[in-house]
Amino acid sequence: MKKLALSGGSKTRKKSFPRHPVIGKEETDQIMEVLKSGNISTFVASRGENFLGGKKIKEFEEKFSIKTGTKYAIAFNSATAALHAAVVAVGVQPGEEVVVPPYTFTSTATSSLMHNAIPVFSDVKRDIFCIDPSKLENVYSKLTRAIIPVHLFGHASDMDEIMAFAKKNNLRVIEDCAQSPGGQYKNKNLGTIGDCGVFSFQESKNVMTGEGGMLVTNDED
Repeated sequence: MKKLALSGGSKTRKKSFPRHPVIGKEETDQIMEVLKSGNISTFVASRGENFLGGKKIKEFEEKFSIKTGTKYAIAFNSATAALHAAVVAVGVQPGEEVVVPPYTFTSTATSSLMHNAIPVFSDVKRDIFCIDPSKLENVYSKLTRAIIPVHLFGHASDMDEIMAFAKKNNLRVIEDCAQSPGGQYKNKNLGTIGDCGVFSFQESKNVMTGEGGMLVTNDED
């Protein structure tokens, strides 16, 4: 190309790039199937056929479980709700501390506050903006119960070092994978290395449902 289009040359692309999110026929067909069924939401908070979601929710959970290679995948209305549930599920008690990076979406920290636990910030690595394992010792205390590493911008946190620190100090690990669906660390799917992993389906994410979240784990408890 001798001349850029900006300077009067030929354009390399005639059409504009599609806006995110891209919604095609597959998505609209699925939506219409739900609308035509007459059951917009089949959430029933008691044990039974539609406990915690209907047909589409169950299909999504099953496919996500297969994709991540985990035994369980539980859908939530947001990743914030999933993080909150994870903090409770791993046994953090009110007044105890959860180590989180300071550079992340607010829910990483507020999920602990929602349980009256205390988020404690531990600095990030400058090259990948994920929590720095070498700084964990600086914030560890007798009240520390869990770590929430965030795999930010698709970068994987240094999970080997984080898991080693957690094992040494009997801590639980919740992976925040809101920005890393499909990512891996040393051939292991992100979200499957710690005790559990949380994903986001908010509109700006790689996979989106408007709003939504998923918690994955291999731990039946």
